[in-house]
Amino acid sequence: MPDVASTDDMTDPFLLNPSGSVSPEMEKNSKDKFGVTSRSEIKGFGGPFIMAGANTRVVRRSAALSELMQEPYGVNFVYHEHAYHASRLSAIKGIFGMAMIGVMLFSPLRKLLRPMFRQPGEGPSKEVRDAGWFDCKFILETADGTKLVSSIRGKGDPGYKVTSKFLAECALCLVKNSDELPGGKNYGGVLTSATGLGMPLVERLMRVGIEFDDPKEI
Repeated sequence: MPDVASTDDMTDPFLLNPSGSVSPEMEKNSKDKFGVTSRSEIKGFGGPFIMAGANTRVVRRSAALSELMQEPYGVNFVYHEHAYHASRLSAIKGIFGMAMIGVMLFSPLRKLLRPMFRQPGEGPSKEVRDAGWFDCKFILETADGTKLVSSIRGKGDPGYKVTSKFLAECALCLVKNSDELPGGKNYGGVLTSATGLGMPLVERLMRVGIEFDDPKEI
């Protein structure tokens, strides 16, 4: 039977990092955040994001592997993810929504609550999938305090349509762009999309409607 990560493992911000790749400064500033923060850079508020627990670990592994490839993200690199909210009240409501999901997944009440939610095979209609969209804003801060903003956005439901598109392009990238991949086609291991596919994947995504904005100083 495969090992299942313990709760302590899942709360480790550097669960996927190679040994020796985490500085005390990174450890101090990388703890998961569940509160509401005001973000004047994007004229809104940040709240807990359901996928942050997975995504942040992958990004931190990307940073560590990139440093091993002599292409570091920066000294004491720190990364967090939040859900965007236009108002503080909306962000607070998001916290309660996250708490409800936690109760549904992990508490003894989950058997009573799960019938209230969609069951396997009851995903959104084609119309809903086509009408969806996503817009990710990245607030970047350099060592000297300079701040920049960039974004990735696209059309389609991010959980169904866009994810399927990403997966298909990852597979095609491995087959069609093997000579262009970071580290060459013989570079392997437990890689991430950034360290295993890199810019060839970005270029493929741009050709199928995913938009990437260059960072702009603010």
